[in-house]
Amino acid sequence: MIVRTEISVIIRVDTGRGIKDCLASLFGQDFHQPFHIIVMESGLEHECEAYLDQVINAHPNVFRFSCAPSTIASFGNLGLSHSIGKYVVFLTEMMVVKPDFLSSLWKMAKEEKSCVVLSDKKRKTYKGTEMFSRFIKGEMMTAYGGLFLREMIHKKRIQFEPSFHENQMVPLLAFSFLSSVNVSTVPTSVIKGLPNPSLLSVEVLSSIQKRMIEEGMDQPKVDKMMRKAMKLVKKRKGGRKNG
Repeated sequence: MIVRTEISVIIRVDTGRGIKDCLASLFGQDFHQPFHIIVMESGLEHECEAYLDQVINAHPNVFRFSCAPSTIASFGNLGLSHSIGKYVVFLTEMMVVKPDFLSSLWKMAKEEKSCVVLSDKKRKTYKGTEMFSRFIKGEMMTAYGGLFLREMIHKKRIQFEPSFHENQMVPLLAFSFLSSVNVSTVPTSVIKGLPNPSLLSVEVLSSIQKRMIEEGMDQPKVDKMMRKAMKLVKKRKGGRKNG
């Protein structure tokens, strides 16, 4: 049984090749609040199976669950369903983090009363809509390596959608940024493995627009915001079809 903790760290594992270094970096955190680790695996090589069994036996705060292979929806939604920390952090098995990774994200969330804290180049706090402006310009970092208030995710009924590119978490970022919450950034404590920034596409924006209207947001305001976003995304060089 997972006892309620401050942070749930959800790790996406596709092969297990990077999990040893990832977990070692988490076991070396200087974070003094309780946290637990949820390993969402969709396929492991034999030696990784044995390693994870040893880790789980030795560390009562590490848990393992299976998810469908190569789907962001399965990893994200199932991982969230197993999490009970006040905050959640998403990693991939290839990510290795510095000892202050969790403490720097958590401290910023507490000091700024932020629902989202992301790894970026500098320490700053925005309103969600301000961050969305950065996001549609392609300036924003990936959601991996970020900290999210779990209550916000549930309250906004944010889910990972299978129609979007497997390596990106666009819905989580976009819906978070469009909420009336503080979004903060801190200098990244990720040593390696941080995925490329998530880029919005016309397809993803259309889905977000529909979802916002379903949630009861003011349609003229949504339409105005989305027209501006669509214009920027279409202009941005290198925009991709799938977010």
